[in-house]
Amino acid sequence: KVSSSSKSLQQEDTTPDLEDVDLSAAATRRHIAIVSSERIVNKIFDEADTNRDGSVSFREVYELVLKIYITINQQAPIPPPSKQRVLQLFLNADTTHNNKLNREEFKGLANILARRAISRVIAHKLVTLVGAP
Repeated sequence: KVSSSSKSLQQEDTTPDLEDVDLSAAATRRHIAIVSSERIVNKIFDEADTNRDGSVSFREVYELVLKIYITINQQAPIPPPSKQRVLQLFLNADTTHNNKLNREEFKGLANILARRAISRVIAHKLVTLVGAP
């Protein structure tokens, strides 16, 4: 026969360690950031899909890139990628080879373009900050 105090000692401690809590909080923040970025990309996709056919053509993507760079230029004078470069990225993202991007293909392209734009804006801001008298 096991006493009640022995039973409580035998039960597994389910209290999370402080390290686990920190990891959980970090994982939650990452999850929130991913969900938030997916919502943003979905909204951008819907805006880019001007003919509402559920996919975006190269023309729709290129027009979107130019619009985004107009906004970016309010923060930093960053030239948009060339039409040829956008076409290259578009064709790489078009895994179904139908000359259109579905929502999933568009997400990949959006990530590449966002990283490029963000890195250039950060570089410009750093140069401005360091070079400012």
